Amino acid sequence: MSVAMLAAPWCPHSANCVQSRRAFDAALTAEWKQHQELGNPLAVLLVEIDFFTQFEDTCGSESTAECREAVAQAITETVRGPRDVVASFARGVFAVLLAETDEPQARRLADEIWLQADALVLHHPRSPVSSYVTVTVGAATCVPAAGATAADLLADAQAALAHACQHGRDQVVVLAPAGNPA
Repeated sequence: MSVAMLAAPWCPHSANCVQSRRAFDAALTAEWKQHQELGNPLAVLLVEIDFFTQFEDTCGSESTAECREAVAQAITETVRGPRDVVASFARGVFAVLLAETDEPQARRLADEIWLQADALVLHHPRSPVSSYVTVTVGAATCVPAAGATAADLLADAQAALAHACQHGRDQVVVLAPAGNPA
């Protein structure tokens, strides 16, 4: 079964499709195997809309959908690799799978996503870090090795995101291949 068949993508704009979590998981597993065979680097970014629940509680579902769509567009316009995947990961969180992407490239793309989201200038009435919507990006990269799994890479991206959220949000944290936030 192809990744495309797993779920219909959410396409807020015709050229910018956001896949489902299920499609992301399938793509991550497939890319992990291929990158492991070829010895190429692979990266995962997690992009969280900061204080998303507070935004939704204050601004309502229509504004929340517009915010989510704007952030999704900022991500999909930044991530353009033919095998890269942007997916809805959790409530207010997007996952980005970057094929053949090492740590400097992942950092550059994470920084660009962060800047593009900042440039949206969407008012956030309840954010303690800014009067505008911000995002926090956690990223991890590795060259898939024997004994490691795709779940390990995803866990590293989650750890990077958690580190960024615990240390102020509205920032990018990349977990270097050695496992330390950089």
